Amino acid sequence: MVAAHEDVEARYQALIDLTAPAARNIDAYWLARRAPAGETIYDSRRPIHKMPAPGRNDPCPCDSDKKFKQSHGEPETLH
Repeated sequence: MVAAHEDVEARYQALIDLTAPAARNIDAYWLARRAPAGETIYDSRRPIHKMPAPGRNDPCPCDSDKKFKQSHGEPETLH
């Protein structure tokens, strides 16, 4: 439809005429899905429960019966 116009300005205007309604439709789509005022998008998600990182002198979580610093704490002994 845009290529049918010989004039560059007419092509540009035809492109604008086709793009503007699409942009309004995209905006309306996401506007309808936004959270109501006062509610954040994170309210419906489950909280993340992270285990605390072991200290250097804590037992290693890999059940190697070693301290963390001897099992995973040293770069050359990583497994």
